[in-house]
Amino acid sequence: MKVIANPKYSQYLSAWAAKRIGNTFPPDAQALGVFRDDKLAAVAVFTDYMKTAAGGNIMIHFAAETPRWATREAIRFFLAYPFKQLGCNRVTATIAKTNRRSRKLVYGIGFRLEGKLRNAAPNGKDMMIYGLLKTEFETGRFGERHGKEQKRATAAA
Repeated sequence: MKVIANPKYSQYLSAWAAKRIGNTFPPDAQALGVFRDDKLAAVAVFTDYMKTAAGGNIMIHFAAETPRWATREAIRFFLAYPFKQLGCNRVTATIAKTNRRSRKLVYGIGFRLEGKLRNAAPNGKDMMIYGLLKTEFETGRFGERHGKEQKRATAAA
């Protein structure tokens, strides 16, 4: 796996993602990419960053060529940006209710279903709102604390 985290490629990555998910992103969107077998496999686009006293929130949008991109390493890479670099305490994803694959992905990462935006999708269908708190990610199956707890449990056994 190879990654792109260079801001000068952000517009290219955002355009790649927009083409695949039928969305447009603002010029200040930040995007990160993951390569697999020398091909761009997935992009995470971050928009609508809102700094708060508690740390902040940012929207995440995933686009991928194949579901095989979603390795533990790739997910940690994508979520390190909002949680570690920006200091956010939460990440929010809105996904079309009909997009079961994406909804399953974010749920598997640890996002929690928080609500529904009625008739908000481009096709007039509903969008589902998912949120992931920093503490949930850190202690979840993809977080660093989870890995440390696993190692301690193995060492103690």
